[in-house]
Order: sequence, then C-alpha cells, then structure tokens
Amino acid sequence: MTSREIVFSVIIPVYNGEDFIRRCLDSIVSQSCSVEYEVIVVDDASTDNTAVLLSKYASEFDGYVQVVTHEENKRQGGARNTGLDIARGKYILFLDADDWLELDALNTLEKNWIITLILSNLVILLLMVNAIKREPFNKLGLSLPLERKQMAGFILFPNSFVTKLYKASLFNGDSKLRFRENIFYEDNCFAADLALKETQY
Repeated sequence: MTSREIVFSVIIPVYNGEDFIRRCLDSIVSQSCSVEYEVIVVDDASTDNTAVLLSKYASEFDGYVQVVTHEENKRQGGARNTGLDIARGKYILFLDADDWLELDALNTLEKNWIITLILSNLVILLLMVNAIKREPFNKLGLSLPLERKQMAGFILFPNSFVTKLYKASLFNGDSKLRFRENIFYEDNCFAADLALKETQY
C-alpha cells in the first residue's frame, strides 16, 4: 500500500464463510486498478475455519486486506458498522461473503464515472457486481436518466448493498448513518433510513 489516497474501501462481513470467502477475496485482490483500495473483512465470530483463511489473506496481502474479528456475533449490520469505523476510502463498497467482483470492476468504476448516477451522497452503479443468484444491473436494459420512481426503487431494492457504491461522507460527520445491529433484514431498515435522509433524487 502506498501513501496515495485510498479511493475504495471494500467492506465484507462474514460468518462461517469458509466455503465461499475465497472466491470473494480472490476477485478483489486480483483487481487491475490504477487507484488505491483497501479490503476490510469483519469475521463475525465464525465457528468454522474462516479465521484461518482470513489470516492467510491478511498475511499475503498485507496493507490491502485487513481482518477484524468479533468476539460475539453482531450479525451483518454490526459487522458492517465495524468496517465503517475503520474505513479510509473516499467511497464505500459493501459485499457479502458469497459475492464477487468482475476482474475489472474497480477499474471500470474508476475509468467510467460518467456511467454512474449520483444521488446526493449516494452513487448507484448500473454495472459492477456479479453475485451469486444476482444479475448485474447492466443486463436490465435500463437507460439514463432514471425517473424518480426508478431511483427510489434502486434505494429500496432487495440486496441493495451489492449494487451501490456510497460516498464515505454518508457515514461520517453529521450524517453518520449506521446499520441496525443484532437483527435480521438490517438492509431493509438501512434502506428506509437512507430514503428518509437522502431527499435529492
């Protein structure tokens, strides 16, 4: 890791993910990207061999992959919050442990900002993530500019965190949005909080 500004912080909560975390991490550390990025993996008190695997990645990719371990399980919301507390990037990307990026995803983002739609502090991506059981948005046949109802729908879209890149300022300062902890469907709660807070569509 150089002293250049970190542009992307990729935050990944994981619990008992030994069967799929490798693909996720391999897809990120293999990125061809001309800007700096960091990977923050939060092990949410896994009971399998996830910790062993993460330790190997942290050692091999020292300076890029940082692992934080919870002593108690806080579910995905709590794990994401832990990652947010230490993230240094200008933009935040959330991935689930069973998601992965196309090999040129970050480079595409960095080179093609014009294809993104800026929604106040939120940047919605129309291409980015190929995730398990999810279709990349660029296959949906959408065209810009989106109508207001379409944009609101993207905020509230199920599994929305793997389809968006967020400005870090949304989680800092006066905004400081955070996820609900120790609950299921924390993504739905966060989407509602975001929709209420972000009024410019």
